[in-house]
Amino acid sequence: MNQMKAIIYSKRLAFPKGIAASGGACSLTFCKNRKMNTIPFFIGVVAFQVLLMIPSHARLKATVSYSELLAKADLVAIIEPIKNESVKDAYAGFLYGFTQKDFVGTNTTFSVHAYLKGGDTATKEITVLHFSYSKDVGPRANGASFITFITGPLQYEKRSLKEDKPVGGVTVYKQQPVWLAFLKKRSDGRFEPISDPYDSSDSFREIHDSSFYSKP
Repeated sequence: MNQMKAIIYSKRLAFPKGIAASGGACSLTFCKNRKMNTIPFFIGVVAFQVLLMIPSHARLKATVSYSELLAKADLVAIIEPIKNESVKDAYAGFLYGFTQKDFVGTNTTFSVHAYLKGGDTATKEITVLHFSYSKDVGPRANGASFITFITGPLQYEKRSLKEDKPVGGVTVYKQQPVWLAFLKKRSDGRFEPISDPYDSSDSFREIHDSSFYSKP
């Protein structure tokens, strides 16, 4: 009778293969011939738990067109980074679950190659405030799109794609990094990206000198 109860109980609980109820009690025992099959299962469970421990905040990120960038910007210019300096400005964007201490500010000084909207042609340099994660912030899923400016020269590589796969040779060339920037002016005279600080890269487009592509 106890055996019959155990069979009925196990069916009601719909135990996975390799797991059986013993003597009508609630304890579970693994079948010896399937014991090794449970190892990948537990590895998967542990891996899933690790992923859950990595903080992430799902968010929607809209694509901003050039016409929108141009309309919103106080200043549109072609600029070249010449110096980066850490600053203590407070992060003013949406936090996405972070705290103020999770962000650090940077002043980047640029030389201006040309003004396309706004600006004083007599002003040859401007300063842009932008932010990034602090060193205490680890890997992020669906994280920020912060802009980073490296003072040049830089080496670039170009390669043709066919069906999203690289084909042909690689063209290598060097140039100073130059950016098309869409900015708004701050009350302190500096500039900042017109996009949210968390997605500051949306306000910049890197410009490359003309170069050739190796034929596939």
